Amino acid sequence: MKNKSRKIIITSLLLIGLLLSASNSIAVPVMRNIQLAPVTPKPLDEVTFTADVEYFVYAKAVYLVVDEYKDDSLYTDGFNESMDDKGDGAYEKKIQLMHYDATKIQYHFVINVQNYPGVEWTESETTQVDLDTSGIRGFDEGESDKTPGFELVFLIIAIGIILYFKRKDDHFN
Repeated sequence: MKNKSRKIIITSLLLIGLLLSASNSIAVPVMRNIQLAPVTPKPLDEVTFTADVEYFVYAKAVYLVVDEYKDDSLYTDGFNESMDDKGDGAYEKKIQLMHYDATKIQYHFVINVQNYPGVEWTESETTQVDLDTSGIRGFDEGESDKTPGFELVFLIIAIGIILYFKRKDDHFN
């Protein structure tokens, strides 16, 4: 009798431990079917992010966090936007990129999960997307960001000075 109650208690504790560990692993939402349109955006493009949240608990909200970079320098005015719930775990958000000289974006999702005993926040992994900078002045090889035309102005001024002094010399001879 004593041995039987001991087995019941041990089995109950193991079962409770198993259920608690399973509930913690089940509560973590997973982002799936993440898509960007266009797939390789250009600076200043409007980018549509879509993603499915697969979870076994109620997601109260999904936020999209997007940062723009020029090389390794982060622009401080990134996005932290609430995504639109399209139903059945599908979320979507359109973002207008703001920097003409950005070379990449990084994004991740923050999910507000209603979980027992309260609310938890969880984040997805950060993903980097290199922007398509082909055909944009200043990004192509061999092109510079300098404003053209100053060389021509200096050349015209130099020719004018030479002609002025040459004319002045001609009057004295």
